[in-house]
Amino acid sequence: MATGVPILDTTLQAALMSAASNVVAQSLAIYQHKDFSAIDSAAFVYFTVFALLSTPPNFLWQEWLENSFPAIKKKNVGNLDKGLVPSQKGDRLSVSNTAIKFLLDQSLGAGVNTMLFIVVMGMFKGLEWAQILDTLQRDFWQMILASYKVWPFVCLLNLVVVPFEYRMLVGNTVGFGWSVYLSLFQL
Repeated sequence: MATGVPILDTTLQAALMSAASNVVAQSLAIYQHKDFSAIDSAAFVYFTVFALLSTPPNFLWQEWLENSFPAIKKKNVGNLDKGLVPSQKGDRLSVSNTAIKFLLDQSLGAGVNTMLFIVVMGMFKGLEWAQILDTLQRDFWQMILASYKVWPFVCLLNLVVVPFEYRMLVGNTVGFGWSVYLSLFQL
């Protein structure tokens, strides 16, 4: 699926993973209830479309975080090019930049993503604005706390171990399981 455009590749990958995770969640619901009426084709579409809508801004967010707070302090090589050469011995993890990215992603990023998920899903379901706000008030903190059981570890792993170009892939892979949870939560 390589198109040569990272944001497009990542978005398509996220949409496929979201669609697949919704199928898994619905299959679990059917198995649990022993009832095929649990099939919800609208939910399949909602989760897939949400991934298509939410992935590009998240990609840009992660790119901004990395550009603003680079993970690696490059080894200074003196006067050559005023200095910084990537992937040289002596490069080291910037603990302060990693901490800033982690805190921003797990506070602002998590909060905005959770809020948008609840609002957009409510809109997809045709809820009135007052109902969406009620859902937001009722579910926001529950979802944030549930996310903190998974995403801080993934975020830290991504920031410390995974090269930037593979971080969205790691996130999408873990997101598969997270989307199953969200699908079950929304069913």
